Amino acid sequence: MTRMGIATLLGRTLTMAERYLKKKESGEDLFDPEMEALIPLLRKEIPAHIHAHRCDDILTALRIMNEFNLNSTILHATDAKPIINEIKDAGIIPILGPFCGPAGKPENSMYSFKTASLLEKAGIDFAMTTDHDVFPVWLLIDFCAIAVRNGLSEEAALRSVTINGAKVAGVDDRVGSLRVGKDADIVVFDGHPLHYLSKVRAVFINGVRVR
Repeated sequence: MTRMGIATLLGRTLTMAERYLKKKESGEDLFDPEMEALIPLLRKEIPAHIHAHRCDDILTALRIMNEFNLNSTILHATDAKPIINEIKDAGIIPILGPFCGPAGKPENSMYSFKTASLLEKAGIDFAMTTDHDVFPVWLLIDFCAIAVRNGLSEEAALRSVTINGAKVAGVDDRVGSLRVGKDADIVVFDGHPLHYLSKVRAVFINGVRVR
């Protein structure tokens, strides 16, 4: 249950999965459900979502991503400020948040309303999360507004809950922006989406109005 132990366990399990995959691709008749579950990860068919708050844990996660050449992201990235350059070099889209409410545990005591704006200034795309059900998902737009109040641009805030999240999930060819050929999932507000008085007036899913 130590940090070193968890990192070792991750590395050992992924190494075993790599060896298993090589044997299977060479024609050996194998079936291990635990190893089978990791094959899509090693083949980059699905991303790895690694939860990390502290900057040293984020660096450990980035090292493991690089070592096993994973398609991955960091969830929370609470203490990203000291290692912004390392995050940028990794080329990932971190999922930031939640950053409201009490710290709850030592790992997220370094949260800051300004982290989002610092990532934007460094040229790093990021997505935003409420970590539902820690905070209800309907607070997501409020998190964006708080980040804008603390230096994030409105455009970056909206990208963080639209196209950037779609990119992390690997579905940006279908959703996340308004383009011909996409699913046409659209929310219409009666004012600026980030204004606390704005209300949702219409919701379209696959081009069909559902509200």
